[in-house]
Amino acid sequence: MKKIFILLVLILSISYWQCTKQSSEMTMIKLGYAPIADAAQIYVGIEKGYFAENRLKIQFEQLGSGAKILEAVGAGSVQIGLSSYVPLILARAAGVDLVAISGGAVEDSTHWEHAYVVKSDSKITSIKDIEDKTLALNGLRNIDHLLFQELMEKYNIDQTKIRLVEIPFPRMESVLQSGEVDIIAAIEPFVTRAISRGNYRVLTYNYLELYKKVPVACYVAKNKWIEENNDVLTRFINAFNKATEFCLAHPDSLREIIGKYTKLSSDELQKISLPTFSFETDKVDLQGLIDRMQKRNMLSRKVSAEEMIHLYNK
Repeated sequence: MKKIFILLVLILSISYWQCTKQSSEMTMIKLGYAPIADAAQIYVGIEKGYFAENRLKIQFEQLGSGAKILEAVGAGSVQIGLSSYVPLILARAAGVDLVAISGGAVEDSTHWEHAYVVKSDSKITSIKDIEDKTLALNGLRNIDHLLFQELMEKYNIDQTKIRLVEIPFPRMESVLQSGEVDIIAAIEPFVTRAISRGNYRVLTYNYLELYKKVPVACYVAKNKWIEENNDVLTRFINAFNKATEFCLAHPDSLREIIGKYTKLSSDELQKISLPTFSFETDKVDLQGLIDRMQKRNMLSRKVSAEEMIHLYNK
């Protein structure tokens, strides 16, 4: 009997050790992103230990545009990606099984972050002057591209008379300086960084010239990965929500954290304009964006906001 008791205690001890070990193991998440202020919720989650508290370790994969990030998520080389909504809608319409798992950056009248920038001595003084010019976008068939089309419609400008080129945000200032392009559709912190040098000026805040509020980005994952990693996603959302609360409550501290990941100077940090942030993707806003894309025949099939938002986010 004594031997049986000792054996039982040993088995229970091993089981407890295995469970404890399993519960304390860190899970690695590869996350596709671009080094911009839009990714602040992830920066905060790392710096404040919210991901670590949820036994998660984030490994960044810098991939440039939202479309490239979605390609990586779809291929499985990253598990979660930061993307603007337009590439996500296009991917979903093309049959790629991606969904929004959270909210992200939001631009409004008190939180601008996008602007068209030109050289200080440029003869371009208004949107109407950009015909026959070259404009750099971070990607084609993304939210910047859609808003470009809408801005041209607002001013009755023939879009075919403007040459569009794809340039990653970090390279935009250099191609503007070299004269390869006439205008850049930039985002913070690159707008402030360029303006602070004294050689550039803002032509227009292109998002806010069209809308009072623009949901800019969200985090996405494949449904298959979610089904196989439900616990991991739950922990990610828990950490993400705590990080979002911090972003909204501590804008000054947020600037310092963004600076660490975007390599801004202390002076630039005080000048940059930050987006605000959302916990979830708003279904009404997303459907409105889908309808605008449908109107321009951008979608290969009809999609709905309902099918594009994961259960945690509904």
